[in-house]
Amino acid sequence: MLLRFFLSLALLVAAVIGVFYYRAAKQLDVLHGDLKSSHSLIDQQQVDLIKSKADNLNLKQALVKMDSDLGRAKTRLTRAEADKVQLDRELAKLRTRLHEDDYRSNQLISDIASLHAAIARAKEDRASPESVAAFQWTIEELKGKLAAANEKLNSLPVALPKPDGLVLTTNRSRSSIVVSVGPSSAFVVINYGASHGALPSQIMTIQRGTKTLASALITDVRQNHSIAQIQPDSLRGALHKGDSAVLAK
Repeated sequence: MLLRFFLSLALLVAAVIGVFYYRAAKQLDVLHGDLKSSHSLIDQQQVDLIKSKADNLNLKQALVKMDSDLGRAKTRLTRAEADKVQLDRELAKLRTRLHEDDYRSNQLISDIASLHAAIARAKEDRASPESVAAFQWTIEELKGKLAAANEKLNSLPVALPKPDGLVLTTNRSRSSIVVSVGPSSAFVVINYGASHGALPSQIMTIQRGTKTLASALITDVRQNHSIAQIQPDSLRGALHKGDSAVLAK
């Protein structure tokens, strides 16, 4: 009886030990699986870390390149700004030359128109042929100076805007504008010349808006502009640059 008890107890203990061993082995397998997963995760993290380090290195290299490009761009910008300052200075000089030459051209035109008016008055006063010839010789001399001034103007860079002065047109419109006014509104220069169909003795009506200011007789026709003497009896107020000049019908 006692032997059977001890045998049963031994079997029970063996069964309990077997259960604990089974559970321990299963838990050990789980732990091995977790350990393997942890190793895989660590390996993946190491790969990601290596990739991150490579990306970080690439970013640093890109940043260095960007800094270098920015430095070169700043250098180019500085040079461009210096070139712009120099170009602005040259442009200012050329504009000054244009204004001076244009002023001289306008002055010559005014002088020529004044001489034409003087010749007309001299003829009316029956001046001597020698005086008329002297006036004409002076006119030809001024025309030569005007041609030289225009040639000098044309030799300047065409990309520069021309200053306010003789505004030349290329259409054949019957309406032009006054680009210069002589002393005491005795004559006007209009941007209506031979290339637009202008002829000596044509009558131009000077207007400002709907108001008629004067009538002018064309006495000197050039390629792109003409000089017109104001008929004194027709003058109705001071004339200004920009007034309309309409060919009378």
